[in-house]
Amino acid sequence: LAEPIRLVLVDQGIKFTDDRINASDWPSMKSHFHFGQLPCLYDGDHQIVQSGAILRHLARKHS
Repeated sequence: LAEPIRLVLVDQGIKFTDDRINASDWPSMKSHFHFGQLPCLYDGDHQIVQSGAILRHLARKHS
C-alpha cells in the first residue's frame, strides 16, 4: 500500500525517510498512528495515514 506513495515521492524529488515496521513490532506501535493504520506520512507536525489521503495531500501540496 505504501509503494505508490514512495513512487510519487521519488518522482517529485521529495526527500523522505522510509521507515518500515516489522509485523512482530506492529502491536506495540499501533497506538502511535491515527486510526491505528499505516502507511503514515509525517509532514511537519502533521501525521497523515491511509494511502489515498497521503497521495491527495502530496498532489495538493506539490502540484
